[in-house]
Amino acid sequence: MFICCGEAKNGAFEKQLLSLFRSCRRNNVRLFSIGEEMSLLVKAGIAGRATPHWSRLAYLREKYPDAELSETLYHLDGQISTCSGHAATLDFTVTFLVNTVGADVAGAVCRQLLIGFPRDSSQSQVKVDYHRIRNAPPHLKLAIDAMYGNIEEPLALQEIARAAGVSLRQIERLFAAHLSVSPGRYYRRIRLEVAKQMIEQTDLTLFEISAATGFGSANNLTKVFKAQFGKLPREFRKLAKRS
Repeated sequence: MFICCGEAKNGAFEKQLLSLFRSCRRNNVRLFSIGEEMSLLVKAGIAGRATPHWSRLAYLREKYPDAELSETLYHLDGQISTCSGHAATLDFTVTFLVNTVGADVAGAVCRQLLIGFPRDSSQSQVKVDYHRIRNAPPHLKLAIDAMYGNIEEPLALQEIARAAGVSLRQIERLFAAHLSVSPGRYYRRIRLEVAKQMIEQTDLTLFEISAATGFGSANNLTKVFKAQFGKLPREFRKLAKRS
């Protein structure tokens, strides 16, 4: 069974969907989840390792801290497989064809669609500024990975430099040369993007969001959020609920 869904509001159907998912599991029906429905699999505790879209990761990690969530493109294995959606759906589908009907058929599909063979399932999802760091030195990528991996409890810049295997001065030079910003400002922007996702997608209080993104207090988060996005968090949330 394939479950495909975008950012729909499924509150009215949640019980029926959860019942369907659990029925699939009980009856050993393979379930392939693409898109937003994955959050229900996580809620039901039956997803195993789930691969949500990166924009949902912060919300799901905060709401379900015990869930095994991955930043890879998709996870195709066992009874329940998940995909982050969007363009990764094509990679996911071709890999499914390889596993079920063979590489020859999958190759014919790829030729018809004018694409190469799919990206590996272990490849990480694209993050902020990927187009700018695609050809950047490995040390810069390691520094950014360390930032993304430590949102709730931000690392000191010296620790980030250590994780990247270079000196603090070298990290500062790399950020200036490739991103035209200091490492501290870049790190704060990453955390603010995560805070924005939580404001848009959850009903968590500003205190909870500030704690989850390392800003310490609702007042501090409000101040830096307004400076970055030009609106107060409550204004942003109101606009998000209208859309």
